[in-house]
Amino acid sequence: KAIKLMQEEKKGEYEGDLVVLTYLYLSYKGVGKEYDENEINNLIKESEKISYELNFRLYELLEDKSYLETAYTQLLEQADAMDNTFKQEFLDYPIPRQIVEAWEKVQS
Repeated sequence: KAIKLMQEEKKGEYEGDLVVLTYLYLSYKGVGKEYDENEINNLIKESEKISYELNFRLYELLEDKSYLETAYTQLLEQADAMDNTFKQEFLDYPIPRQIVEAWEKVQS
C-alpha cells in the first residue's frame, strides 16, 4: 500500500523516492518479505547525488560493498573538511560510527 501511494505521488524527485523505498525495503528485508531490487537500482541510476547515509543503507539492503566504500569515502571527505575538535565528535555520531565500524569489519 505504501509503495502504491508513493508511486502515485511520484513527481520526479527520485532521490526522495529512493530514500523512502530504501527504508521500506530494509523493513521488508528485516521481516523476511520480498522486495524489488530492480526498482531500487532504477532509482539509483536516476539519482544525481546520494548521501553517505543513504549509501550505507543501500549497502545494508543490497549487500554490495561498493555502497559501503562510497559511504566511507564520502564520510571521510566530509570529516576532513572539519576542524579536529568537531571531526571526532562527528565521527562518534551513531551513523558515521556504524559506517566506520562496518568498513573496518569488511577490511579485516
